[in-house]
Amino acid sequence: MKTPHDIIEAAGRNAVKARLGVKDRVIQHYLREGKLPASWYFALADMTGQTLLPVHLFSFKGLDP
Repeated sequence: MKTPHDIIEAAGRNAVKARLGVKDRVIQHYLREGKLPASWYFALADMTGQTLLPVHLFSFKGLDP
């Protein structure tokens, strides 16, 4: 998965909304920003069946140059 969009699509948009308790507009906001919240990392890894997702696609502190 190379983009936040890839991750959301692999997890399933409706499943993400249900599990994380967010609305479409919240997901759209983060997709436009190009980074997903770090707090979503483990849920999305579980939902996509991946043990590791590209951390640079998430807003972890200390990763920005």
